Amino acid sequence: MPRRIVIIGCGVSGTTAAFHARKIDRTAEIVLLGDEALPEYSRCGLPYAFSHVVPSLEALIGYDEAFYEQMNRIDLRLGWKTTRIIVERQIVEAVRARDGSTESLGYDTLILTTGARASTVPVPGADLKGVFAIRTMNDVQRLTDHLTENSAKRVAVIGAGLTGSEMAEALLQRGMAVLEAEIVPEILPVILDPDMASIIRTRAEEYGVEYHLNSTLEEIVGRNGRVSSVRISGEEYAVDAVIVAIRVRPNTELAKNAGIVLGESGGIKTDERMATSASNVYAAGDCIETYDRITHRYVFFQLATTAVRQALVAGTNAAGGNAKYPGSTGVTTVKLFGLEVASFGPTTTVSEKLGIHPVSVRVTGSTRLPYYPGGKDLTVKLLADPKDERLLGAQLVGEEGVALRANIASMAGHLGENSEPLEEQNHAHLRPWRTRQMRVLVCDPIHPDGLEILRSAGLQVDDQAGIDRTRLVELISNCEIVIVRGRTKIDASVIKAARKLRIIGRAGVGLDNVDVEAAKAGGIQVWNTPGAPSTSVAELTIALILSLLRKIPLADQEMKAGRWIKNQLMGEELQGKRVGVIGRAGRIGNEVSRILTVGFQAEVLGYDVVKPRGVPGLSYDFTESIEELLQESEIVTIHVPYTPQTHHLLNGKRLAMMRRGSYLINTSRGDIVDGPSLLELLRQGQLAGAGLDVFHLEPPVDEWEKALASLPNGVTVATCHIGAQTNQAQRRESVELARKIVSEASKTIVQPPEP
Repeated sequence: MPRRIVIIGCGVSGTTAAFHARKIDRTAEIVLLGDEALPEYSRCGLPYAFSHVVPSLEALIGYDEAFYEQMNRIDLRLGWKTTRIIVERQIVEAVRARDGSTESLGYDTLILTTGARASTVPVPGADLKGVFAIRTMNDVQRLTDHLTENSAKRVAVIGAGLTGSEMAEALLQRGMAVLEAEIVPEILPVILDPDMASIIRTRAEEYGVEYHLNSTLEEIVGRNGRVSSVRISGEEYAVDAVIVAIRVRPNTELAKNAGIVLGESGGIKTDERMATSASNVYAAGDCIETYDRITHRYVFFQLATTAVRQALVAGTNAAGGNAKYPGSTGVTTVKLFGLEVASFGPTTTVSEKLGIHPVSVRVTGSTRLPYYPGGKDLTVKLLADPKDERLLGAQLVGEEGVALRANIASMAGHLGENSEPLEEQNHAHLRPWRTRQMRVLVCDPIHPDGLEILRSAGLQVDDQAGIDRTRLVELISNCEIVIVRGRTKIDASVIKAARKLRIIGRAGVGLDNVDVEAAKAGGIQVWNTPGAPSTSVAELTIALILSLLRKIPLADQEMKAGRWIKNQLMGEELQGKRVGVIGRAGRIGNEVSRILTVGFQAEVLGYDVVKPRGVPGLSYDFTESIEELLQESEIVTIHVPYTPQTHHLLNGKRLAMMRRGSYLINTSRGDIVDGPSLLELLRQGQLAGAGLDVFHLEPPVDEWEKALASLPNGVTVATCHIGAQTNQAQRRESVELARKIVSEASKTIVQPPEP
């Protein structure tokens, strides 16, 4: 028997869920119940249809009925109101408005997209003719008819949020005088701080809106059953109609009566798969509460973009797929009185209520370079948490270029970044050129967040992780950008085949797999991400030291073999040890030194060819030569890049200078150390042990190196080049490199506009 999927609600969520369910299950019976007489239409477009910016209400309808039924085989039932859900029997009951007939429908999976409804105002006169809420096409039609029939001249709008502000502008465009009341001191309080909202309010007042802020609607006064005036904070104002644009409430009665759990905010509670507490029941859209990735609360966003993403997940899973919804930043954009407005994240007021005391910066600049005509003012405000510098929100107001910038900031918020990456990004100047879509060949696995940044920027990403050399040479000829990790070799012959290549991106530190000189000769930029894996490599370095000092791998091995050898496992403390750090000035060497000093009270002795950076509040001893460091240290750890100059930096002669019973740690590159000499010194007992994450060949092939990695009794602790093999490092490498590429892409290859 084919699966039956019943969807309650024919708005954007219901329609999206139905279409994606059909993509997953081609044989399912999909029934879509809508209580309106119309299929899905854009509620966001209602103010524009009212003002005739959109030519008609019908233009807002997304798909005609034939598209549902003939193209997607969806049983569309309009004018059917669902009255009951019996989750124990997996049945829904519905009544048809046209004739009162009823029907019971069984389901295998059920999706609730019951939407939301506009709130009313609990004041005298709220039931008079001429009082409207704007939620449906029918609402707009009734408002239009009332204004025409009564030759209306002036309308009061109660609430200066998004809907209220859009309707105020639409009324002005239809020639009405507008009075707008708001209970708080400034307009758009949900998405903007007062200093940003005042920019829009000033423009709206120039257009003719009469604002009554910090004011309360006390009464709607009528004459002969129709609106004649409103009383606001003790003053009466003559009006011909009232539009109530205050809170929107989720339609959760069906779910609640069925015993489905609601969240703390009152919306339907779902998990990341959009599943409710009831078996085989999913929910999406304005009826549910959404996980806010910025504040980590469950809130009502009630945005079409959010609803669509949720519905995609719900429809996919209801049809047997496996999708997850990660939450939303609530990024919002709107155009009011000639100004583009966008924001994401909590306002300062909301942040304060949550116990976050944000810092903020606000700047006003131009959307174009000073010398190029046509630039418009753009004001940007960023909010950050001073504790961790995490980006909390962005608010933008200007005449152009707002939405794209808001989406970039929202992406940083979605990824949980602090404000520094935004500060570090370079972006192309906005010139009268357009960038050509660049091709990016990804040769090794990188974190999905990096791929998403590249794709969101419009780059053409060809993910060929694991590609072999033959295929690489074939594909690279048509690519402007190539991304590798440590596996793929980009040598001179590969570069010669890369006719269009402009950027080689190495997600990681070492560039020994890239022929940098050949790239430079071909005018190709070579980038890496040296700071991204620093913490991970530093932590592994400490782990190798502790493993050797406490003989942890040997203890584990013997326990698993059933042998209790406690008396043979006398170890040593790291505290107080003198640790020599070769490459102390680098990022990893600096982090290793900090952990050793702060965490273990070890004594750090450093050597580097460049002047080292200090750690505030800490001091280190430095040697003039590697030889001195080797002779003075009980543990030596290497943190330098591999170059011709560092090949066998620790050769046999230098290794023999190390103190008897000391330890060597190498998490840099295998060929920085003379491997055969190290093996001999370990076998002789001159050195007590070695912790190795890197090798001459990976995996080891030569017999001497296999012997080195497998010395018995815990003399060597060997890992398979996992220094950067953490989720955090992989993500940082991927995201950092992707941001560099996106920033450079628009500047590297440009085309003039079409004539």
